Amino acid sequence: QADLHALAELREPTGRHQSGAYRTARMHLLGLLTSAGVTGDLEYLADALLANLAAGVLLHQRRELHFSTARIKAGLDRLLDGMLGS
Repeated sequence: QADLHALAELREPTGRHQSGAYRTARMHLLGLLTSAGVTGDLEYLADALLANLAAGVLLHQRRELHFSTARIKAGLDRLLDGMLGS
């Protein structure tokens, strides 16, 4: 499934941002950031977080850099901790 998402991103690099799934995830993330008391440019922060979940990024990390899923999760946790001031 990740390959299909990556292929879709190659055909239309900004296409994923127009999809209902992306818009829903973005709105949900904006709500979570607001509820968590995060301040600043929340729209940018939501897009920045979602960029780390793009299929191409995850495939690159897993296949070419040989990152474990635990390492990826730890990195994402660190990003969120920094954003939340934890």
